Amino acid sequence: APLASWHIVVIAATLGSALVYGRNVAVFAVSGLPVAAIYLNRIWNRLPGEAFRRRLGASSAFATTVPWVAGVSLLLFLIAVRGGTVGSAEILPNRFDRYLFPVDLVQQAKQAGLTGRMFNDFRYGGYVQYAWPGQRVFIDGATDVYGADILRAHQTVMGLLPGWRDSLATWRIDLVLLPTDQPMLNELVQDGTWGVWRCDATAALIRPVAMGVQPGDSALAGCRRARAALAEGLEPAIGIQPQP
Repeated sequence: APLASWHIVVIAATLGSALVYGRNVAVFAVSGLPVAAIYLNRIWNRLPGEAFRRRLGASSAFATTVPWVAGVSLLLFLIAVRGGTVGSAEILPNRFDRYLFPVDLVQQAKQAGLTGRMFNDFRYGGYVQYAWPGQRVFIDGATDVYGADILRAHQTVMGLLPGWRDSLATWRIDLVLLPTDQPMLNELVQDGTWGVWRCDATAALIRPVAMGVQPGDSALAGCRRARAALAEGLEPAIGIQPQP
């Protein structure tokens, strides 16, 4: 039988959301996947090996699955306790990807005791809240909590739309944390009023020159070359560029 229209909507919406934002995988698992299983079962029943399916069905009808569930749960628990490793092999990654998240930069800013009103990349918000306790972010994935005004302001600034500089001034931003290749960084450091505090192949943290950083974009240019090299799969010279 063809898929019901509402089934298609549930499967497509939850799967698409899970592929775009990893946090929504759980939503797909509890809603889209069970609906898809109705149709996957029909495909399963048409595959060769009917005798095997009958034996499997008979076994599941009369036998308990508790030993299997308990065994798998214990195995996963032990892997988690060991940080995702079995012996010397890493089974599950137990760290943040340094290309996707500003791991080193946030750690250094935290150690240096930086504070201020931050404007950040949308993807960095959750990580900053986790790794830099006490530092408030401009926005993160919970857009429904922040409200429409902040979301519009973030879109205006990131898109370099008319009035984006005024928006930064309105929110009294004095820390900007963005991916190194973000065009807005160039716009800010080239006018001489902002400077690079530190940057690497992943991200850059810039501050107003009035707060003690040096003007200019020479450090940013080097970090952008490192990011390009990293994106091409080359061995990058990430060398973080510090300011006093």
